[in-house]
Amino acid sequence: MSPEDYLASIINRISESDFIANSQTLREYSNPNRAHLRMRLTFTNNTYLEFYEYIEHSDDERIYVKSYSYHWADQNNRLIRRWDNARHFPNMDNFPHHIHLTEDEVIPGKPVNIFNVLDEIEKIIATL
Repeated sequence: MSPEDYLASIINRISESDFIANSQTLREYSNPNRAHLRMRLTFTNNTYLEFYEYIEHSDDERIYVKSYSYHWADQNNRLIRRWDNARHFPNMDNFPHHIHLTEDEVIPGKPVNIFNVLDEIEKIIATL
């Protein structure tokens, strides 16, 4: 899969989602080896997700999400959850992947991409 195909699959997923009320592309760049996407999605429950992914095409022809942040907040900009791989918790298990449950509470995470995050958010919204 090329970086351009990966970006197209993200746009397709967003356009097919019943949980996403609005989407705005803030930045998009791609070439045969790399891509960057920053978007803001508003969900049907008025929460939003602002995210970015820096994507690289690996030597084995796969897509690798090199850097990411998925910031999910309510309509008053209060954090619900943030998944990221910023390198600011070097002693945490699974470094650098972590999840902010609040601004002060951070737990180990695992590598994720926008598809994983949307699956989790949609599952939570569906139970509300």
